[in-house]
Amino acid sequence: MLDTTQNSNFFYINASDSIIISIPYSFQNQVYYIISRLIRANVNVGDSWSDSTIISPNPQIKIIVKTKVDSVNVQENVPAGTFVVTKVKQDYIYFHQGVTPPDGIPFMSIVWSINRDVIFVRVKGSSYYPNPSSEDDKLIKYIKAQ
Repeated sequence: MLDTTQNSNFFYINASDSIIISIPYSFQNQVYYIISRLIRANVNVGDSWSDSTIISPNPQIKIIVKTKVDSVNVQENVPAGTFVVTKVKQDYIYFHQGVTPPDGIPFMSIVWSINRDVIFVRVKGSSYYPNPSSEDDKLIKYIKAQ
């Protein structure tokens, strides 16, 4: 359970060696799902990768998600307790061929704190466009299944 006043907009799939995440993105009155690999089974500090979702083929418009492992085996203190987590940062970048700068336009950044049981302990996000905003969602209750 996350301490938030908003409904959760993302979902994840626990694949064989990775967690794949999907986040909705509204563009020209349609919702597209930005798919990216959030974390692999074995990661080290500094590991990075990129994923892209094409939302228009011609002209090409796509969202690039650049993911980087910021830290591993660090303690995260939240209302539900203290957890050992891996922190992964994702930067979401909008590219419109021939319109945006070659590096695109960053529009969102998220830092995920995930423990080895695939519990999202903390999710800190910032949006830059169209309206700047930020969130800091923390795990407030956790009961381990028996």
